[in-house]
Amino acid sequence: MKYILTISTLFVFALASCGHNANEQTKAKEMKIDSAVAAKKDFSKIQFASKLDYSCFMPLTAGVGDTAIIDGKVYGFCSKECKDEFMKNPAANIKAGEAHELSMKK
Repeated sequence: MKYILTISTLFVFALASCGHNANEQTKAKEMKIDSAVAAKKDFSKIQFASKLDYSCFMPLTAGVGDTAIIDGKVYGFCSKECKDEFMKNPAANIKAGEAHELSMKK
């Protein structure tokens, strides 16, 4: 009887660990797919309102990770974090970004 109980316990642990490993593998695959989809975003045909990320002033030619539409104009950002920071006060950030772009032209 003890032998059967021991084998049953081992069997239950083996099944539980197999299921856990499968879930981890599935999550890892989903993360890779999500990353691949994000990397394939094509912003090349979008006409942006500026040439800079108005949050960190990085040139959009370095890469666009997110966008926002304000008053019908599309603004590009290097990352979601920069977009989130910009969206805290879009009007002030647009004004600062435009001033920064003008100062670069001089």
